[in-house]
Amino acid sequence: MSRVLLILGKEIMTRLQTMRTPPPYQKNSGKRRALVFFLAMGLSSSFLLAQNRPPQPHVQGTPPSRQVPRSAIGPRPQQQHFTEWMQQRSQLNPQQQQQALRAEPGFRQLPLETQQRLMNRLQTLNQMPPEQRQRMIDRNEQMERLSPQQRQQVRGALQQLGGLPLDRRRAVARSFRELKGLPPEQRGAVLNSPAYRSQFNEEERSTLSNLMQAEPYIPVQR
Repeated sequence: MSRVLLILGKEIMTRLQTMRTPPPYQKNSGKRRALVFFLAMGLSSSFLLAQNRPPQPHVQGTPPSRQVPRSAIGPRPQQQHFTEWMQQRSQLNPQQQQQALRAEPGFRQLPLETQQRLMNRLQTLNQMPPEQRQRMIDRNEQMERLSPQQRQQVRGALQQLGGLPLDRRRAVARSFRELKGLPPEQRGAVLNSPAYRSQFNEEERSTLSNLMQAEPYIPVQR
């Protein structure tokens, strides 16, 4: 079930990075970005590192995107985090939550396909068992609170991982979890050991190294 939630995470994050923020909603845009950030950010990390399944291919025919300033991306202190958003609407049924999402300021300014994907993710989230749903929310809440530099570090490491062939991606993700379980002072020696050099080429070791640097910020399912 979490697989359905995570399949399109990378594509939606790219859309959010390149979307123009509509001026009429500047006052409430933080709330919208916090909500949409949860639905997109961190999903690709759980997908790539926990499920080790390939991301869905990019849909052809998408119109050219426009770059927005980096300052327009990411949470602000005054934003309502998704955990709060869900808690405040915990008494609503799924249909009412979807209506509340549609009513979020700026939501209707998103591309229609992006709106539908976000609605699908909210529906999938509501279909999770309560404990699993809360773990997912907590992990992505942590991601939302990262600084722009930390998010970029995570994003870059995950994009590098996602660029590997599927079998190598799984091998790198598996080794990442193994390295993560070692004391920090041992990780570098293991990564540069003859055994790892024989298993992974230079690109894959670079991916592992970048993942380990971003490791404190990556929420990995256990």
